[in-house]
Amino acid sequence: MYPKGFFIEQFAAIPSEELLLKLSASQLTDPAREAAEDLLKERGLAMEQITSLSKAAHKAELRRCRGTTECDYCGNPARRDCVHDAGQRFCSAHCLRDARVNEAALDLSPAQIEARAREICDGACPGCGVRGNIVDIRHYHRVTSILYFTHYERKSRLCCRACGNKENMTAFWLNYMLGWWGLPFGLILTPVYLIANLWEMRQHRNPGELSDDLLLHAKQQLALARLRG
Repeated sequence: MYPKGFFIEQFAAIPSEELLLKLSASQLTDPAREAAEDLLKERGLAMEQITSLSKAAHKAELRRCRGTTECDYCGNPARRDCVHDAGQRFCSAHCLRDARVNEAALDLSPAQIEARAREICDGACPGCGVRGNIVDIRHYHRVTSILYFTHYERKSRLCCRACGNKENMTAFWLNYMLGWWGLPFGLILTPVYLIANLWEMRQHRNPGELSDDLLLHAKQQLALARLRG
């Protein structure tokens, strides 16, 4: 990981508007975020202004119209069967929803998101309805092959560990029976996905520990509720 000084040198020539937009991106590392904030403070902005202006810049970016035949959210082609909303073009209703959900999520505080994630984590499992087990986003991996065709996917489900292990075991035996029969990727991916499902079954979280996937799910859930409200 690069130190803060490295990012100060990299960001020094970037206009304040672009720095504010960078701050709204969750991909920034902590040293990069601190460097951007320090540069904006040197340019006369208080921390409260940086937070509000960064949020406004991100919202403006989500509402920006490319003026092309590309989706204004994912950038994929949006020529036929595209969806229009507020002057923007989207390749699908799914992209339109995600853009508006991400915009609504900017008004949520970390405390709100964490509180909702903890409610989900400590609540009843959506799969079996049992309380007392840690509810989290569980992942499972599937691969099926025939001749030269191989289909592989990584799916996720909100459930307790017991339900997640059932999904992993089902995916494991499905891969074992149907994954090998494609050349060359079936032979390559099947052992990888067999191990991946076994690895997922070994993962566990301590009580009170919240995963990044669960926090993201809670944020999207709250943002979607805001939109519907």
